Amino acid sequence: MITEKIIEDLLKGNASDAVSSTEYLLYEKIKDRLQETKEYIAQTIYNDDNYIEENGKDGPEYKKFFRAALKKFGVSDPEELEGDKKKEFFDYVDNNWESDAEEVTGKDDPSEDDEEKVANIKNNIKKKKEEEEEDE
Repeated sequence: MITEKIIEDLLKGNASDAVSSTEYLLYEKIKDRLQETKEYIAQTIYNDDNYIEENGKDGPEYKKFFRAALKKFGVSDPEELEGDKKKEFFDYVDNNWESDAEEVTGKDDPSEDDEEKVANIKNNIKKKKEEEEEDE
């Protein structure tokens, strides 16, 4: 779609519009490639097969944060913590991580419906990008 617009602008003599569209297209391609590279590196470093956010929730950044919190508490799994330490761990995670739903809704404690809506929005955006790439 964008490539057709660029060609159309060039044929009409609108070079500045064609340049703007080309810059936008290049920006999107570079952004996507950087994300792919980031995911590949994280998969390699963390050896995490589930790295890519498949359910549309917070994804890799949260997993990295959660691992750091585990390390801070000196455990490799929250189940290793007992009683007050376990509560302290989850309070720490809750107080120091802003989920996508919290960011979008502005609520400190979004409902499950809010989480689902944000996940659906993210999945729709992802699908739309994939469709646009196929069109090009």
